[in-house]
Order: sequence, then C-alpha cells, then structure tokens
Amino acid sequence: MPNIKTSIKAPMSAEYPASLPTEIWLSIIEQIPEVRTLNNLRRVSSRLYAIATPAAFTNLDLPDTVRGLKALREISQTPIVSRAVKTLKLVLVGPRDDHHRYIRGGITSGYKKKPVATMFLGVASHFPALQTLDIRVGRNVGQFVHANPVVGELMLVNATLHTTPPARLRALKLSGLTLFPHFAVWSEATAATLQALMSLELNFGLQTDPEIMDRMQVWDGAFAGPSSIVPLLQPWRRSGQWSLTHMILSASKECPAYHAFQSMHNTMFPNLVSLRIKHMVFRFPDPPTLPTEPGTLEEFIMRHTTLQALALDDCMLQTDSDANPRPYRSWAALCSQFSRALPHLVALSIYRHDFYPRPHDFICRRFPLGYASALGDVFDRSVFCDPAAAGRDVEALQVLEQEVRSRAERCRASLAECALHI
Repeated sequence: MPNIKTSIKAPMSAEYPASLPTEIWLSIIEQIPEVRTLNNLRRVSSRLYAIATPAAFTNLDLPDTVRGLKALREISQTPIVSRAVKTLKLVLVGPRDDHHRYIRGGITSGYKKKPVATMFLGVASHFPALQTLDIRVGRNVGQFVHANPVVGELMLVNATLHTTPPARLRALKLSGLTLFPHFAVWSEATAATLQALMSLELNFGLQTDPEIMDRMQVWDGAFAGPSSIVPLLQPWRRSGQWSLTHMILSASKECPAYHAFQSMHNTMFPNLVSLRIKHMVFRFPDPPTLPTEPGTLEEFIMRHTTLQALALDDCMLQTDSDANPRPYRSWAALCSQFSRALPHLVALSIYRHDFYPRPHDFICRRFPLGYASALGDVFDRSVFCDPAAAGRDVEALQVLEQEVRSRAERCRASLAECALHI
C-alpha cells in the first residue's frame, strides 16, 4: 500500500472536495485493527479525521503495483492533494511472479503485466509543488524494459521526468543504478529538469551477472542511432550547464568486474560545493594509465576545485590482490593531492567504520584509512598495510585536516570582519 503521511494545514473551505480519493480512504480504513478496543478505534478515528479535514500529503511512497498506480491516478486528479505533495518516492521493483520474470518490454504489477515506461510516465508533472523525487530501481529491472539493462534503467528515470514539472525539482535521488549516467536517453524536458537540480544523490547496486555485465558497455558507439542513446557531451547537454551544488555518491556493494564510474573523465559540475562519497572503493585508473596514477574517482574529486565540503564515509583505496598487498597509491599521497587541488575546502571528514575480526583488528581501529583488494565478486575491505605505512597515512591526513581547519577559521574571521563593516 502507498505510505501516505499527512499533516493538518488549514481550516475547511469550499475549495476542498466532498470526498477524497477512494485509495486514500482505503489506506486509512485498512488500518483498523481486528481487536477493536476503544483506544484502537480512537487512534484510527484521529487518522480518519486528519484525512477528512483539509490535509497536506507532503510525502508519498508509491510502489509499481496496481494499487500504487491507482493511488497515483486518484491523487494526481485531486488538486488539493497533488498541490501539497513535496516529496515523492517511486519504488520500481519489477516482476513479482515467475510467469513474467524473463519477459522484456514490461513488468508485472501484482499479477497484471504493466509497461514500466508508461506506468509512471511524466509523474513529476502531476505535482506542482514537488521538490524532492526519490526513484529506487530494483536489481536487473532495466532488462525488462530494454535488451541492455543500463539503457533500461535510464528509460525508467526518463519515464518519470520526461515531462517538465510545473516547479523545478530541487533534489533527485536515484538508487540501485548500475553505472554513472554518463550517457542518457533523456528527452529535452528531462535534460532541462536535471540541469536545474541543486542536489543529486546516486546509489549504485551490486551487479555480478556475467551475461548482464557483458552488455553494460554503453559508451563509444555501442548503440546504433542517436535516438537510442545520446551522450551528455553534446553541447546542449553538457554537465557543465548543471546548477548542481550538492552531490552524494554511494554503493551498496561493489564488484571488481565492473566500475560504476568508467569513462566519466570529462564529467564536471562547475557549481558543486559539497560532495559526500559513501562506501566506495577508489579503483585503479582505467588502462593504459599506470596503477600509480590517480583513479577515476580521485580525478572526479580533484576536478571540482570549487568544493568547500568533502566527506569520504567508509571509502577504501584499492591495492594489489597478491598475498602481500602493496598499495600502488597511498592515502598519504591522496591527501597531498587533495591539498593541492582543492584550495577552497573548509570542511573535511574522512573515516571508516567497518572492522573485521582479524588479528590486526586493534591496529585497524587506530588508523581510520583503509585499503581493499579484489576477492572474487567483491572487494576484501579488511586489507591492512604495515604500521609504518599506516602511520604515514594518518600523519598526512592530520596535516590536511589542520590545513582545512585553518582555512575555515580564516573564512570565519573574514566574514565576521565584513559583518562589522556593514
């Protein structure tokens, strides 16, 4: 069922309809417990009263089911409700039954087959005050839309954004992606919506299916015809035109067989001031670049010289996968590079919090910078270097942190001085 949160906003007026959508009533009535004690009925009565009186549905969670689609239709056709929605979460899980599980071109909604690309077509345009959109893409759901799962994922996103909403979205969260959306099947309206974003959060899911990974090469002319896929590097779709100021990148788990950030060497957001990266591995650079050089993710960070805040939450640096791992790059070198490349950084947070029960576990707790090596389909995040190297890493981090603190203090002093002269 849709998870509908409400809050009382205004007294009753003639503007409000006599009856709200049936799906909304059902979502409340179904909460009536089997044991109908006086207290239980009072709680349900309070919820019903909140629905019956003028209420603002500020948050909506809609699954890709028959009920979710019906609720969307009912709500979008009720102006007093649709105008109040500010946050919308869409959960695109995919097929629920085995009969349609491997049929491409659509997904099942409950037990009825519904095309993903039309189910939430232009959903953002139905809510005039929508500010935040959260789209969660299920694992492999893209392959039920397009022969290439990556293109399928992008088609799902485009289906929700292709109609320009009345008010520009300010925040977008995409969860379960396979690759960084360096290429896209965006319509012009979707491109305009994306470029107006102030905040973007991308979460990447774990993909280990070899057959699917073989079809994830979406760059270098892998698709025929410009209508199939359009590179963001074209003049009117350059990421440099984006208004983005805040960005979050995270990964549920990472597979060494593919890199979510491949071929994004030219991606840049000129207004970016805040970047948080969570639970990701700083990979070796793409061949033929030597392993001693910065990888794609490090280059992405250092390319954004406008950054004022940087947080690396539980991130690891990739090392050799031999029995005695030797880091081609060290955290000490990376901290030094950040110091030179990010002259405006005034807030820094680098830490890790997943420790494994190994003999050197106590030593790991003393050093907040970690390394990871490829181990089958995943990364072994418990790799530890010798204490001397770890000590150099921590020392370099402390130097960088002190530099950032000093810069922040100078900025605060400068602002205080300016305030005195106003």
